Amino acid sequence: KQWYQRRVAITAGISSIRESRNLITDMKLNGTMLVQTSEDKRLRLWDTRNLDLIYAFPFKNYIQTSCDIGPDGNLVVSGSNGFNGAGCAINVWDIRNRSQLAELKGH
Repeated sequence: KQWYQRRVAITAGISSIRESRNLITDMKLNGTMLVQTSEDKRLRLWDTRNLDLIYAFPFKNYIQTSCDIGPDGNLVVSGSNGFNGAGCAINVWDIRNRSQLAELKGH
C-alpha cells in the first residue's frame, strides 16, 4: 500500500497534480473526497473532481501510516505506529471544523 508520490493520479485518467515527493502510506476514497496519509506526517484531503487540495491537517510527531473515513463522511481517522512505544496513536479529525477531536495514545 505504498506509492511514491511524485504525481497523484486519479483513475479517471487524464488529470494529475504534483504536491510533494513523499511516500504515501495510505489512501481512502469516499465519493469525491480522497483522504491520504504520507511519510511527511500529514493527513491531506483532496477533491477528486478537480484534484485540488482541500486541506492539509497540521503535522504530527510521527509518520501517519493509515487513514479511513467515517460512514457519514464528516470524520477521518489516522494512525501512527511510533517507535519504542512512543507515538503509537490514533487521531480522530473533524473535516467540517478542520480540527482534531481526539488522540488515542498507546494502541
